[in-house]
Amino acid sequence: MPGKLQSILIPAVEAAGLSASSIPDLLKAVATGGEDALKTVPGMTPEILDVTVKSVANAYGQSYAYVYYTAVALGGVCIIAAASLRDFDHYLTNHVSRQVYHKEDTKVDILEKNATGHMEEAQQSA
Repeated sequence: MPGKLQSILIPAVEAAGLSASSIPDLLKAVATGGEDALKTVPGMTPEILDVTVKSVANAYGQSYAYVYYTAVALGGVCIIAAASLRDFDHYLTNHVSRQVYHKEDTKVDILEKNATGHMEEAQQSA
């Protein structure tokens, strides 16, 4: 059993009235995750069951806090890294350094065709 679960669940159910001899059965039932298994624990009452369910949820919530703290820290580092990036707009051009095909094989330069097609569309829409 995770330490956070034991440190929260055991004192809560003992305060609610569950006997110490039933704690091992309770921990096994909690590990299965089913409410039917919790009802089979010796000495289990509806009030203790309610305390058990709330304590287990509280323990899981507190144990995930460290995961969220780590995620917030990593997100902060990513935001700082993104804010400190240089401007790369001067690299964003239409220049193609290597063509995959030979112009004489296609008889039409695809890049020129696309560029003139977009220019004609822009002139027609204007």
